[in-house]
Amino acid sequence: MKTTKRILACLMILAMLAAMLCVGASAITISGKTEDAEYTYYKVFGVESDTDSADTVKAIRYTVDNSSGLHTWLKGDGAAYVTDITVKPGAPTISYVELNITGSNVATFADAVIPYLGAATGTAIADVFNDPNYEATAPLGNGYYVMKSSVSEIPFAFTVVGDKILTEIAATNVTSTTITEKMGLPNIEKFVGTAVDPSSDTATANFGDTVYFKIVIAAEEGAHNYKVVDTLSGGFTAPNASAVKVSFKGSDITSAVAGKITISGQVITVDLTEYCADNSGAINASDQFVITYPAVLNATANVGDTGNTNSAKLAYGSVSIENTEKKDSATVYTDQFKVQKTDNASNPLEGAKFKLYDALTGGNEIKVVKVGTGEYRKAIGAEEGVEIEAGLSTIKGLANGTYYLEETVAPVGYKKLDVRTAVTVDYNDGSVVTAIVPNTPGSILPETGGIGTTVFYAVGGLLVLGAVVVLLMKKRSVTE
Repeated sequence: MKTTKRILACLMILAMLAAMLCVGASAITISGKTEDAEYTYYKVFGVESDTDSADTVKAIRYTVDNSSGLHTWLKGDGAAYVTDITVKPGAPTISYVELNITGSNVATFADAVIPYLGAATGTAIADVFNDPNYEATAPLGNGYYVMKSSVSEIPFAFTVVGDKILTEIAATNVTSTTITEKMGLPNIEKFVGTAVDPSSDTATANFGDTVYFKIVIAAEEGAHNYKVVDTLSGGFTAPNASAVKVSFKGSDITSAVAGKITISGQVITVDLTEYCADNSGAINASDQFVITYPAVLNATANVGDTGNTNSAKLAYGSVSIENTEKKDSATVYTDQFKVQKTDNASNPLEGAKFKLYDALTGGNEIKVVKVGTGEYRKAIGAEEGVEIEAGLSTIKGLANGTYYLEETVAPVGYKKLDVRTAVTVDYNDGSVVTAIVPNTPGSILPETGGIGTTVFYAVGGLLVLGAVVVLLMKKRSVTE
């Protein structure tokens, strides 16, 4: 299947080159736009050919300069790509080369041969795919060429003879002057949540909560120079590099890329370049790389609907992080509310104290710390909580949800509430909720078993005892 894909891709690219780069070739129209693609071709061998009366190529002989580094390589490490090298009769400085290049090894050959092409740096065909109606012609001399794409690890090899292009893969003349570009580009998505495997682009959390990020890269065949740069907002404490995990097609490859995972400040970089190069034959279209890591929302995070946005970018091919359009983001929100103590006439009161809970009765206390006059935030880690003093106070760093205020001390001269007051926060509202907690003048009767009850019992007992004493004394007086 992969060989077939390469054949089709090669044929389309070669059709372009046949029309665009041969002397006297007609103009080529490119149908279909691929952003950021750039191609570079290199001449490897010279070509001598025989054609028939219909100008069909019947025989091809490839040539190499005997003094070149290419010749030396073909005699040594590159010997697997040739079956014979013979000095050309009457031309001792030139040799004929019989190639052993097929669909199964053309890719490795193209990669391997480029460093041995002397001073040749290749000729770039840049940006031709950025215009879906681009037309151009240009000369290209006879020869055997390899071509590489800036967005793919898959190279191509082809032969130019006159106004025709032949491929070692298809072994046929290519004459079409209209092609449809099929080169695919990778994509990147980022997700966040409070679960280990998030699937949303937004989440809500408390100060101190651990949230989990997931980056998904949908690769393309021939994945080339993939690098992810992920930037956390200042409201997060970045993890250690050991907490970043990478998988490919569902299998963990963290150990294979561990040396390529780096964290500098708020920036996490995962460089997959070497992994892609080493495993290019195993990467197909839509195969997924998945990067996951945890991060803690800290007390410097933005509160409210501003959110804390984290962005991931994907570099690929020759497209840099600075220029890439492949990027995605995920945002974590945390919220706040205010509590205002009043009397029944809505006049502000001072002197009340509260604790915060996650349930109307029972439940867990949500500890807060004081950070300024009338300013509190959710406690983080082992921080000791304090009571909320109101007046008017603000509590920050809370995830969306309903919370409950329990009055622990009422203002002097007012009854203490015996039921918790509910307050719901939601960053989507775009405003700060104020919980109005009114008190009624008076005092709550002492609770059963309290010191006040004991006093009443003691006084009552003394009164009864006194009455008994008086009664006994009266009886005694009458008797006497």
